[in-house]
Amino acid sequence: MEVEKIKGLYLSYNDFKSNYDNDFKEWQIRFPDSREIDYLRYIDKQYKETLSFFQTHSEGDYIVLEEFVSIYEVDRLGNSLDYIASLYEYAGILRLRLHNFIKDESNENIYKILRTERSLIYGSKLDKYNIEPNVHDIFYHFLKVDEKEQVYYDSDKFKNFEISINRIFDFISKKNKTIYNKTESVSNNITNKIIWKDNKNNLLELFKTLKAVGKIDYKANNDTELLDLLNKYFDIKNE
Repeated sequence: MEVEKIKGLYLSYNDFKSNYDNDFKEWQIRFPDSREIDYLRYIDKQYKETLSFFQTHSEGDYIVLEEFVSIYEVDRLGNSLDYIASLYEYAGILRLRLHNFIKDESNENIYKILRTERSLIYGSKLDKYNIEPNVHDIFYHFLKVDEKEQVYYDSDKFKNFEISINRIFDFISKKNKTIYNKTESVSNNITNKIIWKDNKNNLLELFKTLKAVGKIDYKANNDTELLDLLNKYFDIKNE
């Protein structure tokens, strides 16, 4: 079964967690000088940008997703006015439009039509609403089509996404703390310089390898900066 995503982001925490290591490796292939902390910063930003399409409020540290979506209502003069529809109402709008679109034709993939048919999204003579495609690209994930080809709001899936979002942000926060603590631990535990009797290039390669596999982290953009950092803690005898 294909993993479902919103704009490239996982709907499910379990899918996010099980794919995290592979996704991070692919990120490092694209950006070989990046660190895990850079990747965490990136996915944190992506999820927050996606959340900007939702109506939300906070209960302590927990983000609550409200069951509403921003669309437009067209008045008699043709002006588009901001309108906040409940997701039940949103499903009803698309249910009517879908029924009119397919009429008496049989189609085994109604959900695909709901997802891809742009004539279902823009203004319709059947109602007074306009829906932006980028909004629909997110919220169609929380609609379901029953055996009678009727569209409904899937409240369980929406709630599970809310839980997943909060767990993903917790995961990112804990990962960041772990990386920070590793870095602090390395700095605090080294009081005297360690004698390194091998070539400096081998020391550089050792630390770059440890970073690549996620065992340590450090701030250095090139070998020169890394060597400056290592010289603080190592007495390199064989230059």
